[in-house]
Amino acid sequence: MARQRSDPLLSCLRDVSLGFLTMTSYLEERGLKVRIVNLAQRMMKDRRFDVPAFLATLKPKAVGIDLHWLPHAHGSIEVAKLVKQIHPNVPVIFGGLSALFSRGTHPIPCRGLHPTR
Repeated sequence: MARQRSDPLLSCLRDVSLGFLTMTSYLEERGLKVRIVNLAQRMMKDRRFDVPAFLATLKPKAVGIDLHWLPHAHGSIEVAKLVKQIHPNVPVIFGGLSALFSRGTHPIPCRGLHPTR
């Protein structure tokens, strides 16, 4: 059997942040169903992966988006905009180091998203 070469980018995208795993455990212990979906990994594995179509199949009560590194800010905001277009009444929650950093110092401007006051 041929050995598959490992793509370093995919292996990096495979990892889920400790924060999401911690939140998942916390919410599941309180009876909520939680699902972590790595959109970046799915898009890298399948160039035809349709993010809006996938999001439309979900029925979330809330959506959490990891914004761990500032270079990912644009993509995170675009995903949040898609979520709000498809599920306008669902709260979108940003988490991660860059989301926390941006909150009190340099808010990331994003049309179509309204911060919780």
